[in-house]
Amino acid sequence: MFSKTSCGFFCHRAKAAFAELGCSAGEGGHVDVLGLDRDARGAQIQATLTEMYGQRTVPNVFVGGRFVGGGTETVHAL
Repeated sequence: MFSKTSCGFFCHRAKAAFAELGCSAGEGGHVDVLGLDRDARGAQIQATLTEMYGQRTVPNVFVGGRFVGGGTETVHAL
C-alpha cells in the first residue's frame, strides 16, 4: 500500500479493511505500507503510479502484485 501521513480517512479505511482480515501493517505484519511523504523518492513514485494506473490520490493498494485501487475499492474488494 502506498500511503501518506496526511491521508486520513481513505488510508485508514484501507488499513482497517486489512486489519479485519487479520492482516496488520508495519514490521512483522502482512501489509507493507510505504509512506510517500516519508520517502525521498515519494514524489517520483507517486508520479509513476499516476502514469501507470491513472490514480493521483492515496492510498494506492496492491494485493498479490495486482492493483486494487484506492481506499473505497479496497474496502469493496476485501
